[in-house]
Amino acid sequence: RMRLVSMGKGAKIKLEEKGGDKVSAICPIETYPGLAVQSVADSSRYFVIKVTEGGKNAHLGLGFADRADSFDLNTTLHDHFKGILVEEKIEQEKDVPPEKLDLAFKQGETIKVSINIPRKANRAKSPATKGGGLGGGGGGG
Repeated sequence: RMRLVSMGKGAKIKLEEKGGDKVSAICPIETYPGLAVQSVADSSRYFVIKVTEGGKNAHLGLGFADRADSFDLNTTLHDHFKGILVEEKIEQEKDVPPEKLDLAFKQGETIKVSINIPRKANRAKSPATKGGGLGGGGGGG
């Protein structure tokens, strides 16, 4: 059984025995894509993971029978590390206030606005102004 666990700014893949919670191997992931988890070039269902134990490193092949499961692993890792980058960017923006835009007119600057308003004499009278429209006149109340 494989379990992906997020831990702070990183994550780890835990390979556990099927029946219990005994951990067989752990792959710490600090960045993705990176050296800890690599996609195999000619398949979307296989990965190479770097397992560390007792100061020793080993590279293991990790394959999925279903392409949807490998897609889930890939997108989950991308989303996790993208979210961390967004959080870091937000923290940096809190420290440095954004520049305020100066939208005031400069001295001597002008603009021209054209508004098309028909004159009263040229307007055709609408049914509401003639008294035949909704809520028009009558003596009900």
